[in-house]
Amino acid sequence: MDLSKIMYISGKPGLYKIVGNNKSAFIVESLIDGKRSPVFLNNKISPLSDIVVVTVDDQVHVEEVFKNILKEYNGQKVDIDTNNEELLSEFMDKMLPNWDREAVTNKDIKKIIQWYNLLIEHDIITLEDLKEESEDQKDENQTDEADNITEENKENDSENADKEINE
Repeated sequence: MDLSKIMYISGKPGLYKIVGNNKSAFIVESLIDGKRSPVFLNNKISPLSDIVVVTVDDQVHVEEVFKNILKEYNGQKVDIDTNNEELLSEFMDKMLPNWDREAVTNKDIKKIIQWYNLLIEHDIITLEDLKEESEDQKDENQTDEADNITEENKENDSENADKEINE
């Protein structure tokens, strides 16, 4: 899941995909209506990969929240009444149980839902991302296990060498 080329532009609705650039501006395409426009460097532009959600303990990248939504909604769009504050809180409780209720507003939750739905609609995030990540984690775990076995063998070899020397 690479969200580094998907942008949030302060003051503009929705999300934007970078499709080009020149000396003074990025050329972006709206995920809402597909219109292209320049965004100048003095605009407040944030890659989605840098956006975080505040939790009681720390911060979590919005990408992690999207992964939780993908799992919960099985890759489908979220369809809840975003005007119902209680439903928004329940939604966040499921997606990120330790979210900071004082720092994260209903407006923020609505954005997360809108962004997620746009990303799903444009196949920017899919259930395949979760499968790929799971496979990557398995590969990492197998590498870690192999490293541990190698370390254990080195330790055993070292112990056996010490025993031979002492005998």
